[in-house]
Amino acid sequence: MRLARHSKTQELADLGVEGALRQLAAPRAPAVHPVLELIPPMRPEEYEPFKASIAEHGVIFPVEVDEHGVVLDGRERLRACRELGLDCPRVIRIGLSEEEKFALVISLNLIRQHLSADQRACIAVELEPHLEERDAIRAGGGSPAEQYPEEARTRRGTA
Repeated sequence: MRLARHSKTQELADLGVEGALRQLAAPRAPAVHPVLELIPPMRPEEYEPFKASIAEHGVIFPVEVDEHGVVLDGRERLRACRELGLDCPRVIRIGLSEEEKFALVISLNLIRQHLSADQRACIAVELEPHLEERDAIRAGGGSPAEQYPEEARTRRGTA
């Protein structure tokens, strides 16, 4: 019986030894906080002048990461620096709880100019379950899914 090859393994094999080593040694984009994933990237017509400003003036506000290197703020600055071949200044936030990271990501990123009112509203809808869970845990009652299992299954479409 022949085992199927993993597609990434096949891609590396197709590159040859030197190509595979270059690919594996290439710097990877750092992980971003899950809430940051909800926020759309800048549109090209906004991003290009932004990137040009960084090329001319450098990064004014450092990228904020947690102690594991997860980006909390500055995903676009980091991308621009990578594309320009510049070092990107970083501030490392050490010792924040997940709740504090969540609050920081929200406070720093939902005020961005490149988000329309509609985009902010959509993000707020996506964040609502996280906020409900946080509030329930703060109140000592456990998560809403634990308090109301029938409603949670209905919301997920599993009832």
